Amino acid sequence: MSNVLTQKWLLNRRHVLRGLGATIALPLLDCMSPLRAATETATTKPRRSVFVYIPNGVNVLTWQITQAGRDYELSTPLKSLEKHRANITPISGLHHPNGIGQAHECQKVWLTAAKVSQEGGAFRNTVSADQLMAEVAAPHTRFSSLELSISRGTTTLAWSRDGVPLPAEDNPKTVFTRLFGAEPGGVDVQRRRLGRRHSVLDLVLED
Repeated sequence: MSNVLTQKWLLNRRHVLRGLGATIALPLLDCMSPLRAATETATTKPRRSVFVYIPNGVNVLTWQITQAGRDYELSTPLKSLEKHRANITPISGLHHPNGIGQAHECQKVWLTAAKVSQEGGAFRNTVSADQLMAEVAAPHTRFSSLELSISRGTTTLAWSRDGVPLPAEDNPKTVFTRLFGAEPGGVDVQRRRLGRRHSVLDLVLED
């Protein structure tokens, strides 16, 4: 069987556009690129780290993985992660010596391991692990970190090197706009477009 993905078969963008009556800003199709491009893309796929905090905790009696080593068995609540087993490394046994009796301070020190005063009152936090990673990633990505929460304000896991909380955003629309940019023409144009429920093809036909 001949290989259809040979260099002779590859189409260029000009050939595709010639055959279209109405054109759209087309992304580069896989078949238009040299075959080596797919390999290069796979090797440069970015890595992400996500830290999720559960305020009310979990049932440690059923959550913890009790068997150490490569042949560990996922606990009942974690069984759904079985298909990702080759890509995850469960870590158990972490403990903060000053965490006992300081339930309301957990989110503040989870990623910083800062010392919590047993007498209560204010304490000076330190840089969180996610921000240390963000410093390394900053030169290679548009956003070095995103702080998200279901409640606005200082309910955050991220802390700067000066021990200052980095406010978390709780509005999905604001996060989307930050990531993908505002609609050209402003909110009114966006509302009209959503109201018409037009597709990309509809917009091309209008032009």
